[in-house]
Amino acid sequence: VQLRTSADSSKVCILRSQRCRNSINSIVVGIMSEESSVSASVRRRIKKPDEEQSPQKNPSASDSAKPCEQPLQHNKPASENEVVTWFPRHNGKSWISYKVEVDALWVAMVVAGFVTRFWRLDFPSHVVFDEVHFGKFASYYLNGQFFFDVHPPLGKLLFALIGYLCGYDGSFLFPNIGVDFPPNVPYVMMRALSALAGSLLIPCVYQIMIEMGFSSRVALLAGIFTILDNSLVIQSRVIMLDSCVIFLTYLSILCYLKFYHCRNKAFSETWHKWLILTGVALGCLLGIKYTGLFGLAFIGILTLCDLWQLMGDIELALVDLSLHILLRGIYLLGIPVLFNISLFYIHLLLLTQSGPGDAFVSKAFRSSLQSTHTPHPQIETLPNSTLLRYGTHLTLRSVDLACWLHSHPHLYPLKYPDGRGSSYQQQVTCYEFKDSNNVWAVRRPGDPNNAAIGNDTSPIKNNDTIELVHVASNKLLNSHDVAAPLTPVNQEVAAYINYSAQFVPYLHWRLDVASSWPGDLIFWSPGQPLKLKLIHEQSKQALGSTGKRLPEWGAQQY
Repeated sequence: VQLRTSADSSKVCILRSQRCRNSINSIVVGIMSEESSVSASVRRRIKKPDEEQSPQKNPSASDSAKPCEQPLQHNKPASENEVVTWFPRHNGKSWISYKVEVDALWVAMVVAGFVTRFWRLDFPSHVVFDEVHFGKFASYYLNGQFFFDVHPPLGKLLFALIGYLCGYDGSFLFPNIGVDFPPNVPYVMMRALSALAGSLLIPCVYQIMIEMGFSSRVALLAGIFTILDNSLVIQSRVIMLDSCVIFLTYLSILCYLKFYHCRNKAFSETWHKWLILTGVALGCLLGIKYTGLFGLAFIGILTLCDLWQLMGDIELALVDLSLHILLRGIYLLGIPVLFNISLFYIHLLLLTQSGPGDAFVSKAFRSSLQSTHTPHPQIETLPNSTLLRYGTHLTLRSVDLACWLHSHPHLYPLKYPDGRGSSYQQQVTCYEFKDSNNVWAVRRPGDPNNAAIGNDTSPIKNNDTIELVHVASNKLLNSHDVAAPLTPVNQEVAAYINYSAQFVPYLHWRLDVASSWPGDLIFWSPGQPLKLKLIHEQSKQALGSTGKRLPEWGAQQY
């Protein structure tokens, strides 16, 4: 059976039989247009195969019921009766065409979400709850003032971006709850970010239920519950981060479900797309709040379960399994990490001015900010203050262990039980009780026999290099390249005894006071201990205690 189609959509079926002899008559049935039925039939006499056959017209048939002509062949020369076009129609599928299906319930969820979240968004017109924090942070970004917050910067950067696009200059600092917004503060547009996240959460919940295999009715019920949840409505109407966190958590789950349903099409375009979108959603989630780690852990558990199933597939090649693990690691861990590093880069790039967060960073970092504060007051003018001078006797107490820097005439053992050797120098420990052996004197580095050094009582400045002398034994505080008795990865601290030139002393310590700038004079007031660090100049390590008690030879001291 051969089926041929002509230009006027008519069809001709020619039935040929191989079983008959050479003199069989062929029946030609002409199928007319779809609106009319077959009105006539045309019979042809078939001559011998080597002769030419000529079809005859049926005089009773109308002009519209003519038999179909041969279809136009583009690769053959056109005859006089054929229509030639320069732009023949292409019957193939376009590469930019997509099939779109609209779920009426999904659209209804979107509309309901936007109506309930955006209605009367300008009310109340004053600062509400934690808007005093996140609105203030947005103003800091616009002013370039450095601040510190426990949350990552993405949410606050988005609020600041909205304010910037609306022409806000960051002059309002959201001082207290209940303060009315000035006219120049685009608080409605800033609240719109939370409202948008809360609105998109509803269709997201609906789609998750569909992806999990539930019916449309169950998914509709879940969407209605989300719409009517009062806490979600309230969080979607203020300048806060919670609405965005909840939406991104559900979005990451939805993207992973979409990816999981593509597991039979591994490494396809759709497979890569949904896995990448899952990583992007997790990166945004971690960039807003660190509670997003729970969402990352949940996706991680699902990924491990999926990989466990793949490991049990004996038909899966080892190369493919390795690629599965590698791509999941890159998309689900690499993308969030790189994204958050980029966020903190932008965060530090914008905050170049000195601000309220200066107290939370080191002096070296503060020195990189453009200072807008008045110069530090001179220490000598402060009342009831005592300058720290060379020759001062003092005690040094550990903040972590509440014990004093201590030394006594006992020496470190020549060899420890594990076979390691010590310096056989005078022990330096941390003692829990007040004792005369806790007293140390501050001395300028150099020869103590030199009167300019031994009798020096000039004030000590922050970051000055000093020497500490144990008053009771007149030994200098020393540290050198000898392993500590209990923690071999650390250096031993001892009171130096000059046995021979074998042990080179490293007696210099740099004084680092956290509350002072480099070069400032150091002082303290009565009843207010001075917090400082002793940095060993040779090793660049700070003096400290591990919290482990020494054996009997160390009197059970730290």
